[in-house]
Amino acid sequence: MIVRGAPAALVLPTVFWLAGLAIGYYLVFNLTYYIILFLLGAGLFLLFRKNYLLLLLMVLLTGMLRMNTANTFPPRHISNLLPKNVPLKVEIHGLITEKTRKGKAMNTYRCELDTLRGAYCEGGIRLFSSQEMNIGDMIRGMVILEKVEGARNPGARDWRLNYRVQNIYATANSVGRLDITSHRQNVWQVIREYLLKRLQRRLGRDGVYAAAMFAGDTSEISSEYRQYLRKSGLSHLFAISGLHVGIIALILYNLLRLIFRRRTAHNLLLIILIIYGYLCNWAAAVTRSIVMYILYRLSSLGERLVNLNQTLAVSIFIITFIRPEQVFSVGLQLSAGAMLVIINLLPSLENLSLPGVSGKPLLKGICVSLLLTIAIVIFLAALTSAVFGCFSANAILAVIPASFLFSLLLPMLFLILFLPIGWEPFASAYHFLLELFNRWLQTAASFPLYRDGLYLHLIKVLAIYAGAAAGYYLLMKKKTLLLILLIIALTLVLLYPFYKDEPATGIMRISCLDCGQGDLALLELAGGEKILIDAGPPAGARGGGAEALVPWLQKRGIKSLDYVMITHAHNDHYGGIPEVFDALRVKCLITAASFWNDLEDIALEKSVFEEDCRQIILQDTFSMLLGNTRLQFLHPNRDFQGEKVNNNSLVIKVEYGNFQALFTGDIEKEAEALLLKEYGSRLDSDFLKVPHHGSLSSSTPEFVKAVNPDICYIPAGKGNHFGFPDRLVRERYGKLGKGRIVAAEDGAMLLETDSNEVKMKVMLRE
Repeated sequence: MIVRGAPAALVLPTVFWLAGLAIGYYLVFNLTYYIILFLLGAGLFLLFRKNYLLLLLMVLLTGMLRMNTANTFPPRHISNLLPKNVPLKVEIHGLITEKTRKGKAMNTYRCELDTLRGAYCEGGIRLFSSQEMNIGDMIRGMVILEKVEGARNPGARDWRLNYRVQNIYATANSVGRLDITSHRQNVWQVIREYLLKRLQRRLGRDGVYAAAMFAGDTSEISSEYRQYLRKSGLSHLFAISGLHVGIIALILYNLLRLIFRRRTAHNLLLIILIIYGYLCNWAAAVTRSIVMYILYRLSSLGERLVNLNQTLAVSIFIITFIRPEQVFSVGLQLSAGAMLVIINLLPSLENLSLPGVSGKPLLKGICVSLLLTIAIVIFLAALTSAVFGCFSANAILAVIPASFLFSLLLPMLFLILFLPIGWEPFASAYHFLLELFNRWLQTAASFPLYRDGLYLHLIKVLAIYAGAAAGYYLLMKKKTLLLILLIIALTLVLLYPFYKDEPATGIMRISCLDCGQGDLALLELAGGEKILIDAGPPAGARGGGAEALVPWLQKRGIKSLDYVMITHAHNDHYGGIPEVFDALRVKCLITAASFWNDLEDIALEKSVFEEDCRQIILQDTFSMLLGNTRLQFLHPNRDFQGEKVNNNSLVIKVEYGNFQALFTGDIEKEAEALLLKEYGSRLDSDFLKVPHHGSLSSSTPEFVKAVNPDICYIPAGKGNHFGFPDRLVRERYGKLGKGRIVAAEDGAMLLETDSNEVKMKVMLRE
């Protein structure tokens, strides 16, 4: 029997357990310290007559210890065999356990290693290959293998934690074709593959969506369709969630009750749900739902009162005890958050007296569902904003119709799957309903309640949920004054800009971002002016310019740029401009006259026209003073016209007190020779953005000697097919030691100076 007032003594200890797991991921203590702390805590616990707070602190320490043990790997684990940020070309042998994404040119797999260089090895890796492979294939071949790296750019997401949740510790790109030595699947993989292929045969092109709805296989869902789901707020329908389990359980239980007694029906349903959990690879939300159902059944069998908050807390404890890294699983967090709202709000909404719906159960059900949806969307808004940088209130309008259609589609899939004959009419109905669903999806995605570029600091997220819990408690206890004070305090926390990432007063910052095989640098002058030199490659390229820059600026609340300077007409330098114009207000665009002569991109011209910003088109060398910083445009000049577009690049020298920086676009040796002739030793600079991504066509010994930098940045994309930076160019800057930064290996660089001293941060070295 479910009773809201039933004991829920394990809820608070579970909160401390989860906090301990999170802390233990970042703080690693020696086992000796844990023993000392446990003994000290046990002594205090006995001394103060079982103080509850001490007990909670002991639970927190236990959570920390559990995470520390989970992060301790054997010597032959892949995480202990790879050097940091150094790719290795090695032979691997392993088992394909999952296909996570099918692309036009590249597929993504999860592979469990068996051997590395012929020696025993263990651990999961993310494998990228153009080759078509199946789950259960044992593969052998050469790959470029490296540890999962951290954030390559400031403000970017650190994917190490996300991969850790999936038990992935390295990434690999196949070199040539991989040999499939054998095929090995467990019984659940065989059943899953058979069922998905059966759906594909019976539903044709719509089998892609059926695989996602039935088993969470989204590997063949297009990026465009994913965008529709994200904007409409319906992504959870294609990631196996508690809704799936709820619909399946409801239908199956009612079918089983036609044949069996209540207890037998529950037991059979439990067995079926466990089988379904295996077929879904025990996705976090499915696991949470099934564990909650098991706990509920155990309580019912023992004729104990059931508090669903207690059941939810215990289910999360069990999941995270078995797999501690699941504390960081966004799927589990979203599922648990939605369930928390349903448990605590639904009974109140059902008892709510709504004007105009009395005696109309259908209308009241719709109103209750709408109010509950609004509550869930609002409650999860902080989490989705913090993790994904976006929030879709479109879900408020979209969820009820979509869920209704989904509750019809899912049972039909079971009929289509398991009926030996007579399934064709259901397939026709499925196609019709899916068409309705997709049309509604596209309509909902066009609603104006989607926002991206919303980033909440972790402290704000924790404050919101702690405040929500405290507010709910005070509301139930009718402590109005304390509730008002809590709301005021929470508002102040939300208004406080925790994401502080501004240069201090009197400091100039140069940020060279890693945008793949492209060029992008942001200058933040001591006077506050913000200047973008080049905008990287276009959207769609790995690490495109806007992808590297815009989220970081949005997190910082920056909405405009004072100047954008494009060095020359190659799209790895100007390709990100349309997205930059869309996201930010650009006050002034500076180009050379040759840029527009060389440009063959009508779309860019349209973007510039629509931005309606001031333009400065340079015909000759030029100098401008911004506060106490001088910018000199050294090249090109009116007497030089390069035969190559690269040699028409703007060359910009930035002078701030005793500090000087040189930005060179893609100039090659001809333009370098001209600069040497015109300026000679005046090219001397503390910082150099190396010309042409480290190509041998540039960085002549004479030019390097004349500039004589202390720090240089080579914007060569990771894995670029040009082989940049060239070995000889590396050697020419080799004397700089740690001052030579290569984007492919080191990620972005942030340099700050007060005009005398220089401080530097390199993302992947931190």
